[in-house]
Amino acid sequence: MFTENEKRLKRAEELIGSYSSEREPESLREASIELENVDLRKVHDRSVRIKQREQCLDLWLRLVQTIETNLDPTFDPTDVRPLNVAPPPLKNGTKLWPGADPALIDDPKAREEYEKAIKENREKQEKALIQPQLQELDPQVMQKTAKFVRNNYPDEERAGAKATIEKTIENEARRSRLYKLIDDK
Repeated sequence: MFTENEKRLKRAEELIGSYSSEREPESLREASIELENVDLRKVHDRSVRIKQREQCLDLWLRLVQTIETNLDPTFDPTDVRPLNVAPPPLKNGTKLWPGADPALIDDPKAREEYEKAIKENREKQEKALIQPQLQELDPQVMQKTAKFVRNNYPDEERAGAKATIEKTIENEARRSRLYKLIDDK
């Protein structure tokens, strides 16, 4: 039988893990909610509390790193992509409708280029949906992670948390921002 904290930690881990396959930012938001609701004050056994605190910190940092890895600094929200790509004309000059099945293209080279354009367009459309959500989540998760460290790691234990941050967060600028948030009480 799992405690409420253990259930929340497990659920947060599942949600963070699911992002890589589903690419759904809402799962990251839900993971942050699960982590926020972990209440270490209710854990009276010191060794269990420390273990859960470390698990929770690890998950907060995985969440931060997942967002960092998936944020695109070159994303331009004004670069609006059409819903469908216009296909090349057929060899006889016939024009097909945007989004036509690539199998209808009778020139193999033109079909290959069209398929590539469709793929690129889908990727841009996905970015247009995901990036604004990640950009919104990013500062929230950074603040919540810093708050978790401030509230659960006394000053004399904070060096251990920072060492974990050092190992987990790859981007130096992000680490520095997180340290600053932690130190700004």
